[in-house]
Amino acid sequence: MTASGGPGRYTNADVELFDLDQLTHTSDQRSVGELLVDVDRQARLLLIDVTEDDAAQLLHAWPTLVSRAVDLWQALPHTPGHPAQTATSIDRVAQISHRISQRLRTSPWPPATAPDPRLSNMANTLDQAASLVRRFADRTPLSDAAREDLHAARARIMHSLYVATHAVTVSLLQHGRIRYHQAATSRRPLATPANQTPYAVAPTTAWVRRMSAAEAAAASFAPHGRLPALLNGEQRTPPADAGRLVRALAHWEVQAHRGLVCPDWLDNMVLITRTQALITGTAMVLVTAAAAGGILDLSPRLGPALERSGAAWNDLGSRWDDLTPANVRPSPQLLVAASEIRAATRNLTHDGAPMATPHTIATRPGFHEDLQAVLHALEHADELAHAVAEKGTTPGLTGRARALSIRAHNDIEAGRVAALEGDVVWVSPTDILAKHMVAAPPPVTEGLRASGEAVVQAATVAGAVASPAQSALANAQWDQSSAPVPTRKQAEQHTLSTGCTDRSEPGRQHR
Repeated sequence: MTASGGPGRYTNADVELFDLDQLTHTSDQRSVGELLVDVDRQARLLLIDVTEDDAAQLLHAWPTLVSRAVDLWQALPHTPGHPAQTATSIDRVAQISHRISQRLRTSPWPPATAPDPRLSNMANTLDQAASLVRRFADRTPLSDAAREDLHAARARIMHSLYVATHAVTVSLLQHGRIRYHQAATSRRPLATPANQTPYAVAPTTAWVRRMSAAEAAAASFAPHGRLPALLNGEQRTPPADAGRLVRALAHWEVQAHRGLVCPDWLDNMVLITRTQALITGTAMVLVTAAAAGGILDLSPRLGPALERSGAAWNDLGSRWDDLTPANVRPSPQLLVAASEIRAATRNLTHDGAPMATPHTIATRPGFHEDLQAVLHALEHADELAHAVAEKGTTPGLTGRARALSIRAHNDIEAGRVAALEGDVVWVSPTDILAKHMVAAPPPVTEGLRASGEAVVQAATVAGAVASPAQSALANAQWDQSSAPVPTRKQAEQHTLSTGCTDRSEPGRQHR
């Protein structure tokens, strides 16, 4: 057979044994509702952090986001009773997106560029939710609660589109504002369109008009403030897995250390520090709930120690954000681990959209194990804090010129770093105007090292205060159940043995 057909006879006719679209995401345990909440969260963060430099990349990424949202919308089960304007809204947004996608191929501005990774990540999350719906959706007649849940899911989709579209519009207006002020000082000021904001200047005028139409179409699905009423229809089932947060914390610790030693460690610093701040904030909520439920005596030192630790992690994260190149994407494995931390903590601390009461949190299944796991994480957070602080001594750190200039002057005025006599220009105005990446000036590096040391100190104190609370909780649970509580090391071994650490290809994380 080899002589007649050649060595490539069978390999050329090879077919896949499995349909990849029918396989579940084993590395990501979030449900469809949790994925939609995460997309909504990413859209809100985008609106907060958007700048004029993001306009081109956001425009190139927005049609893909709309396409993934339409795919998810079509995958959801049909409900004859849902409002007619919601279907009309998604159709109008899709039509505008199609026209924008065609215009991007021929328009001289914006120039061809890579799509914004934040919108791309939102699109991947929507695609993952659509895959889950197509695989697991029940086609039987829906109950009233299921219909309300579907209405809430559509509300999440449309609200995420609305916020993301508004972020693109804000970026375009900021881009026009910069061009307007720069031209105002020259001999040829820009002409402003009539009856419009003066910052909608060419060539952004047409794009602002298109995005405003898409924004209005997305907002029309819930007129007169109907969004809260629709979101209140989200159905929340009691968590069936009491050990989810325990495994999520163990998985996160493994991936966080891997993210610090990989070649692209700089892209992961902001996510690592801010997730540690989230874990500390979750610990404050759980400890408060345990004290309210009479499960744990709240130490007068524990609350302030957790508050200082969370503030220190957040401050360090903001500093690393200045040193991170724009539009970078952290490691896919780290993104999955951080997303699971957010989903697991929200499942425990929230009751639908609002926060749950301390009594409700304390009576949920697995609360003792989750609280003990969080206290374990705090007890050993100083190890990760030392590793993160060492990165602050890396030579040759660079960052965005404008952000580093603001950071240097603010630290000097606040007395966080030593000030020199006279006024010192730490970053050249030419570099700021050209939006260059420049070497971190001495006040920035000094402030970064001081912030890292503060994180180490705060994490060490919080761990020392949390250790007695963890021991008291373990003893109380032993007395109640007469069974040992799994230790942190056992949880990590369980995580590694069950394959929770993702060893698949990065491209397979999100479809």
